[in-house]
Amino acid sequence: MDSLADEKQLEIALAAFARELAVRAPLALAPSIMGELEAESAPVLETLLRTLEGGHASERHETLALAALFGRRVATLRESPTAALASIDAIVAGSHASGAPVPSELVALLRAAAMEGFAAAIDERARTEMIERAGESLVPVIASPRVVLLVIAGCDDADTIARALARLGRTALDSDAKACLVHASFAREPERDVVAEIAAFDGSAQMIGANAIFSGTPVAMHALSAHAPTLSLAATFEDALRRGLEAAEQEVRPASLLTRSLKRLRG
Repeated sequence: MDSLADEKQLEIALAAFARELAVRAPLALAPSIMGELEAESAPVLETLLRTLEGGHASERHETLALAALFGRRVATLRESPTAALASIDAIVAGSHASGAPVPSELVALLRAAAMEGFAAAIDERARTEMIERAGESLVPVIASPRVVLLVIAGCDDADTIARALARLGRTALDSDAKACLVHASFAREPERDVVAEIAAFDGSAQMIGANAIFSGTPVAMHALSAHAPTLSLAATFEDALRRGLEAAEQEVRPASLLTRSLKRLRG
């Protein structure tokens, strides 16, 4: 907006927005939140006023895109969907106060765009929190002296898996491990970047003088064998553990006949 008249109109609209939001918000918003929303409302109101002045279709699309970003911002501020809709209604009221009433059809589109942005932000936050929780469970363990193990399950985020593998490498180095077992459990085909991160651990293990042995679900093994056929792949976890123990110069012996007999007597 270039003219003084347009700047004045926007100023009136922004002032009306702040007044209306204070009335329409379901609960009293903190001053910091009010300040954030007032700042975020400015570009929405500016493009909305241009659109109502007879702007091009592109400006209408820009207005709706900014409304979606506005709804996303409300979500990132940890406010409710009701607050997002109240904010959009305050934007509409601000436009009306400046002498530019908003058609009901456009009001509905603005509200829908804001809610789409709000929902997208909530989905992203939920996925981020889920990945963080999954990452906390990817903890290396010492399966046996000089044999370390990482089970990758419940997580398909490449960055999180890479950090877990880095922890496995540090654990192996600290324990002077000779074998690093990586058991990957995926219900469906993992993404290429996930497979690449897992396969790259083979080189990390070699650098510290350990053997990396991989096992897992059929889809995980298929993906790994296709991506890096030279990896040491075990058909089962039991086979991986046996090979790991052999690399650490250990072995698993079957229970003696006496032990098995005592177990049967105890029921």
